[in-house]
Amino acid sequence: MAWWQIKEWTVQLVEKVINKEAQVMVSKEGGLHLSKEQLNWQFLCNFSFGRVMVTVQDKAPTLLRVLTAAAVAPKKPPNDSTTVTPIWDSYVEHLSKPIPSGSGNN
Repeated sequence: MAWWQIKEWTVQLVEKVINKEAQVMVSKEGGLHLSKEQLNWQFLCNFSFGRVMVTVQDKAPTLLRVLTAAAVAPKKPPNDSTTVTPIWDSYVEHLSKPIPSGSGNN
């Protein structure tokens, strides 16, 4: 019970921090908000995702860390000799097997 409450508290805390960072990012001073005059085809043609990521790294570091943690698997310890099967391979293996037969009354 206590672990669940600690997890719930930390999720709520991170949520508040990310919401504050998001408000900064979408503000006029944040770097991701453009006026109608600034938004044109020239801007779109010269759009740089790298420039956006630098802005996110500077003004929304918590959001970036959460997204990175969700997208990138944690590193294995260097002395670990076991190999971990990527999750995609386990899905491929599972979905390539024939569908189990049954009565359907489970």
